[in-house]
Amino acid sequence: MLTTTNPLSGTSASTLCRCPLCSTVLSFRPHPPPYDAACQECGYPLWCFSRTVGDLIVLEVVSGTMPTHKEVHRLCDTLLASGSVPRVVVDLSDVEFVSSSFVARLVALNKRIQAADARLVLCGLRPVVREALHTSRLDEFFDIAEDEATALTSLCSLRRAEELSQVLDRESALIWRRPAIDPALD
Repeated sequence: MLTTTNPLSGTSASTLCRCPLCSTVLSFRPHPPPYDAACQECGYPLWCFSRTVGDLIVLEVVSGTMPTHKEVHRLCDTLLASGSVPRVVVDLSDVEFVSSSFVARLVALNKRIQAADARLVLCGLRPVVREALHTSRLDEFFDIAEDEATALTSLCSLRRAEELSQVLDRESALIWRRPAIDPALD
């Protein structure tokens, strides 16, 4: 397996294209329509492909593809079934325009991820995509980063902040714990 080291975190980053559903290594990089492709292992339509950076998941959307509601639902089920809370970057840098249906699919994906206390960050938005989200005020609903590196840094920083918060909560619980009062002493 070909991996590189992410300079931001020092973690390994997979450079292989994988099916986002079954994680099968793809023997090709999915191309935009009319060359629609499906995973050779599970048959999932490849509207995006995945790769990992440490424990982060990067979904790269293939330009010109439109997932169905069912395909987004299956992807969410897979992401959330892993047992760990996924942190997902959706890279839209190849997407030249978005339809309202595609935006609705992104909203559904984000809602499901957030409902599981996970986090999704969009990155690589071209001006027309950014404007579409701004016009519909969805830029306030999504976490948006300029590029993949910024999105990864944001998710890594959030993870460290959450871990620190948990440690501080445990420590403050110990510090502020009331001593038990022995009724025999009264």
